[in-house]
Amino acid sequence: MIKKKEFYTQFGIICGILLVFAALLRSSNVYHVLNEIHIETYNYPENADFHVVTTDSVISSISKERIGKRLEGLSRIFHDGRFYNSEKGYKSSLYLYEKLQKVALADYERLSVELFNHSSWKQPSVIFRIQGKSDNLVIVGCHVDSINLNPLKEAPGVDDNLSGVDILLETIDVLIESNVNFSDWQNTVEFHFYAAEEMSSLGSRDVFGAYKKHGKRVAAMLQQDMTGFTKKTFENGMPEHFGLVVDYSSKQLMQFVRRIISEYTDIKSIDTKCNKVCSDQISPLIFGYPGAYVLESVIENSNPYIHTDQDLIDHIDVNHMVQHAKLVTAFVSELSVWIPKYLNESMQSDQDLFRFSLYDFFILFATSSTRRTIWCIILVAVAISMSVTLIGDIFSGENSETVDPDEVIPLRVSQNDNSNRKIK
Repeated sequence: MIKKKEFYTQFGIICGILLVFAALLRSSNVYHVLNEIHIETYNYPENADFHVVTTDSVISSISKERIGKRLEGLSRIFHDGRFYNSEKGYKSSLYLYEKLQKVALADYERLSVELFNHSSWKQPSVIFRIQGKSDNLVIVGCHVDSINLNPLKEAPGVDDNLSGVDILLETIDVLIESNVNFSDWQNTVEFHFYAAEEMSSLGSRDVFGAYKKHGKRVAAMLQQDMTGFTKKTFENGMPEHFGLVVDYSSKQLMQFVRRIISEYTDIKSIDTKCNKVCSDQISPLIFGYPGAYVLESVIENSNPYIHTDQDLIDHIDVNHMVQHAKLVTAFVSELSVWIPKYLNESMQSDQDLFRFSLYDFFILFATSSTRRTIWCIILVAVAISMSVTLIGDIFSGENSETVDPDEVIPLRVSQNDNSNRKIK
């Protein structure tokens, strides 16, 4: 039977291990997602407030031919992958940076580009900025990296996500080509090309974490990730559409995106759900900024070839990508000249409070620090092992009797026996 002193010692060690485990969880930069997050809520423009003539004029410069040729070029250059912690991933971001540096020469006072370096992996994120009258930020994002779940094969990642990269580059080209007067813009617009989205949005989490730390005001963020696959939509008898993610987007911004789609594109949106953390719009949500995500279709009809070596340009519908370009261009055109104002608290609903699931937390936690995660696994394994042993000792002690040899008393046998024997 286990002695009391030994029991309390082992129990104390287990409690200590669990306290260290809890401390490691709390030290993570994503621990706060276990609580409700208040998303900043703004008075986004209504349809009646849209600058339709100006925005339509900019949209008219969108070129299907240019989108297609650009995507062909990108898919040739990066055919073998852009893994976030590889030389190829680094070079893919550097390529975009150098390309955008040339674009910035068109207006060096208003246009700029920077590399956002990450300390834990090779690939940087790229940020192209159009400076407005204020430092209020309107952001459109995509991710540059790609991945193959089979590490022995290439990860061309054309739909996921060279298609999104292409849409942002087209929007930038259209704005420059249309001779938009950036000095009239009320807000600063940024185009983000994130690293490491395939690792639960590590790159964009770094970016928005830095923005939060430095007190930057992000009025809106729209993510473009997978914008060119329509085959399953048509096979399933559905009309061409956008997939508007409703479970990992902020309510007011999502409603504004619906209005933009209705006013400026030729197709409708259909609500869809990720049911788990998905793409980079989760990063502004983590830090209380409004974010929304529109992809090529409802999740059920989206590209089945992603994360394989078959995510190729052969499966891309450039006509559909034109619709995404219209969406993003209109989003930027309308919000660049809009003056952000917070909604009154009385006008906000419970849906402006966002809560990540426990599963989301563990995914975000596991990808945020490999070392911390390994230590947590070790601590939990040791605590479980000690607990099982301790419980086993307790129950085995209840089911058996122990005898102290010093308490054994010699017994006298019958006189018929010629000798006394010690009975053990």
